[in-house]
Amino acid sequence: MPRLSLRRSLTVGEGSLALFAVACVFAYVRAQGWWIVGLPVLVSLGVSLGNPSPHARRLVERSAWMLVGLACLVGIGWTLYFLQVEERIAELRGVIGAGLVVLVATFLAGHRVWRPERGLVPTGLAILVLSGLGSVARLTPSAAVAALGLVGWLIVERPAGSRDSGQSRPRWAPVFLFMALATGTAAGVIRVLPMAQPFVERAARSLTSGSSGGSAGLSESGELGAVERLGLSREVVLRLWSDRPTMLRARVLTTFDGRAWTAPEGEVLPLTPAPSVPAGALRERIEGMPGATFGTGAPIDGDAEWARILLASSSRGWMVTPRQPLLVRVAGGTPSIDGAGIVTAPFRPAPAMYGVTHGAPALTPLSAEERAASVQLPDGLDPRLTELAEQMFAQSTSDAERVDSTLAWIGRCCRYSLDVGRFSSEQPVAEFLFEKRRGYCEYFASAAAILLRLQGVPTRYVTGLNVQPANRRGDHFLVRASDAHAWIEVWLEGVGWVAADPTPAAQYAALRVGLRDGWLRRAWESISAFAAELRARAETDWRDALTWLAVGAGSLLARLARRWELGIALFLVVAAVLAGRRLLPRLRRRPRPASAISLVSVVGPELADLMQRLEGRWSSLGHPRPVHRAPLEHLESLSEGALPLSLLASSRGAVDCYYRARFGGYRPDPDEIYRLRNALD
Repeated sequence: MPRLSLRRSLTVGEGSLALFAVACVFAYVRAQGWWIVGLPVLVSLGVSLGNPSPHARRLVERSAWMLVGLACLVGIGWTLYFLQVEERIAELRGVIGAGLVVLVATFLAGHRVWRPERGLVPTGLAILVLSGLGSVARLTPSAAVAALGLVGWLIVERPAGSRDSGQSRPRWAPVFLFMALATGTAAGVIRVLPMAQPFVERAARSLTSGSSGGSAGLSESGELGAVERLGLSREVVLRLWSDRPTMLRARVLTTFDGRAWTAPEGEVLPLTPAPSVPAGALRERIEGMPGATFGTGAPIDGDAEWARILLASSSRGWMVTPRQPLLVRVAGGTPSIDGAGIVTAPFRPAPAMYGVTHGAPALTPLSAEERAASVQLPDGLDPRLTELAEQMFAQSTSDAERVDSTLAWIGRCCRYSLDVGRFSSEQPVAEFLFEKRRGYCEYFASAAAILLRLQGVPTRYVTGLNVQPANRRGDHFLVRASDAHAWIEVWLEGVGWVAADPTPAAQYAALRVGLRDGWLRRAWESISAFAAELRARAETDWRDALTWLAVGAGSLLARLARRWELGIALFLVVAAVLAGRRLLPRLRRRPRPASAISLVSVVGPELADLMQRLEGRWSSLGHPRPVHRAPLEHLESLSEGALPLSLLASSRGAVDCYYRARFGGYRPDPDEIYRLRNALD
């Protein structure tokens, strides 16, 4: 049976291997976000594994090479991103990477059982490959530390079977050869791969009949027919602190050419410094953020709401906001606003944190230019669209009824799907409505906008983020790239611009059920939100960050004081830590019995490892050696036929070498140990 023991000390070579393993695993858990997966490696730093059965050794080695091969396949699949949905490959990376981490911990604890170059090193390199996949990976520091540990091991360790019987000698030639090959390979990949990528993509697309794919996210325009299969990305875009979920607007587009939506160049005005806000909860929220307050010119009423937004990735200068922003709190410059109420940042990327006060849209008259832009239609529309719009117009008596009937017809006839396939015509809207009858939000919004414009209803196309109640994580809403959405806004007389979402809500939510987080990820997201806000505040004003941190700590202590059971649990944890600190030195000072004296210090590590292997073979055959019986006595006590002849001969050779080294002062040659180990295996 495998035997675990506490690791007493680390040699320089073992420390280098540990550094390599920890760096590889750190890169993986940082890229994947599963920090708890790294615990086995931390445990393996303090234990030593020995005496596994031959069957267990072979099983672990084969499992390692199988996962290394799968990691290479996942890397190829991720590189050819149009062949697989990104989230599916991310899930494979999570499962394969977790298995590789467990194997790294096993190899690190049993590095005397498995040769590092056949176990720990390839699995660690496979983890680095997986860690480098994806846009959120930051691999350079971890890869540099891993390379440092690997080079250190190559320098100080002596290969198995070496003829040197003294101390380990540095192996400079293999080190320089390894560094030269690694540098040449990296340089070749960096220089050649970008040039070869277009050719590889074209060849792969031709093999897959031209299929193309992409991931959900905010885009400059809604170009229809460009992406045949849409993936749902888990990448965090922003965090929203608000009293209720709301749609966040990023772009309002009015011009459609038959395939893509664009916005004509319009007047963009800088916001003006806002006057003082009346005292109250709203003022406390505004002044609780660093920066200056700017007004949009709209009056602030008693129903105004507050939203605080913390960006997690670049937004190309967009400051996504709810409808009708009234006040904007931001540091670093003066934001601007256009006629549709879209706020843009004073610099790119947008500031990491800002606040918005918003209210109900005000009723303003629709100018002739705005009406003309909101009913514009491309040339050469499919006649079926015109015929359908005329039928809907004849069956309704008002624009509000036309909006309801149009959205209801699209919801009945079309199905929400992320896989739309290739379009065969130059009329993607008509093909979506009459042939495919399936698509994602961009198709629903475009079809609704065209049909309503054909009925004379002013309509504009809106892109942004759809924040739902399911996005709530603790005290805020977590918004991912998969929450990118498209909808429409229609002009109704006496009401103004009204938001309408043609996408079927139930079908939209059903495809996002798999993105819901478990309790562990939700807890981690709370910690991530706290760290992200602290970093954003520190980048703006470190004094404000310290003040905010002190206020947060005070509120946490107040909550703990109200929850007496949490206070008792915290007291018990602190008491256990203090008791452990007092008892651990006493346990370490306790004298060890004679049987616990390290065999390595007497006969050397190679011969001690050989005897562990020998006793493991005896145990696997049902003849374990009792503690009170010496190895030679135990070997002679075995009945005839208890051991195979080959194992009996190798056992006698190993026991003879052990007795000569233990009691005769003999120092075995490494070649002899190597031959005995091969005979035993």
